[in-house]
Amino acid sequence: MNDPIKNVETWIRGFFILVFIVFISLLLYSPLKLVLLAAITIQFGFVLFSGQLNEQLLNITRFVCDYLYQVMLYITFNTEDKPFPFNKLPPKS
Repeated sequence: MNDPIKNVETWIRGFFILVFIVFISLLLYSPLKLVLLAAITIQFGFVLFSGQLNEQLLNITRFVCDYLYQVMLYITFNTEDKPFPFNKLPPKS
């Protein structure tokens, strides 16, 4: 019988989950939150004063959201693909 607690791949996955949780909460989330907040504020100003969206800001915020989504998919076991820096960055939308 196979003992799940002795599965090395599960323990490696657990290590990566911890790494990404620490990475997100300590190093990434706060700076990204500030970037997103600034982008939201600036985008609102663009829409308010010009009536148009800023495409560059849309690309930046889409990239940040895609990356965070990629991390969340991995740590919640919805994908086997490790996010950056252990794999490629999310594709540019």
